[in-house]
Amino acid sequence: MDHKKRFLFLFLDGIGMGDSDSVTNPFLSPDLSFIPGFFKESPFVRGASFDQDNACVFPVDPRMDTPGLPQSATGQTALLTGKNSCELAGRHVHAFPTEPLRKLLNDYSLLKVLKKGGYDVTSANAYSHKYFDIVENTRAMKYSASTLAIKAADIPFLMIEDLVNNKAVFHDLTNRRLKKYYPDIHEISIEKAAGNLAAIVKEHDFTMFEYFLSDMAGHNRNDESPIDIIRDIDCFLEALISRLDLRVDTVLIISDHGNIEDSTGNSHTGNDVPCIILSENKETRKVLRDKIHKIEDFYHSVLNWFG
Repeated sequence: MDHKKRFLFLFLDGIGMGDSDSVTNPFLSPDLSFIPGFFKESPFVRGASFDQDNACVFPVDPRMDTPGLPQSATGQTALLTGKNSCELAGRHVHAFPTEPLRKLLNDYSLLKVLKKGGYDVTSANAYSHKYFDIVENTRAMKYSASTLAIKAADIPFLMIEDLVNNKAVFHDLTNRRLKKYYPDIHEISIEKAAGNLAAIVKEHDFTMFEYFLSDMAGHNRNDESPIDIIRDIDCFLEALISRLDLRVDTVLIISDHGNIEDSTGNSHTGNDVPCIILSENKETRKVLRDKIHKIEDFYHSVLNWFG
């Protein structure tokens, strides 16, 4: 593997660019310690657009020229296929991909295309056998867009066994939610989770990691409040960046739609989503930034960057 070019796609579900008001936008909470100091201004405020020595931030349109509020299935499918999935579906589709979207993911999965191009790709998220049992044997749940993109690439899912060996990261970072189903699993610190993810990044050309508690908290479907989740994100980003080498590691953070940035409601918003590119290479930041305007552009920008 060429260690001069490593890419982490960090997908943070349900995070948009909100008002510059700490009363309604929890990303402006004084409780955050890292984000306000690392970035010269908040990436999570409407209209934020800037470049600094190790990062750039700019708004991305998640609406795909379709009336209504952006939703998860179409937004994530657009990110992972580069297609205007709303145009195909005729609407914004919430939660899990419909059959046309599943076909799109199977045909154009970003992980599949990169793998076919000879790159070593992985998803760092830990899956459980119980999850696959539920999806395959009941109607209680369907596969998410990210899961379908991994399946299309025909790469191994990282499982609980990998998590125990520090070779995967659970979606809540600390395993606290996993312990409800696997009591013997040890809870870990956010710093440890960040270290595990950084180690995975260093072993692959392209790594994807999905964090969706942000969207759940925005919907009030969590035990934790939005500010609790945002504190976790703040801590995680600090620990992760300190463990990566931004001279060779590129991190791109993006979302599928807004939600948690607006505490006045508990539904998705129509706000732009932030695209955050972490890299000390100014040319890398420019090449990626110049090609991303709408959510579906992310896919093509990444493929262009890999060449």
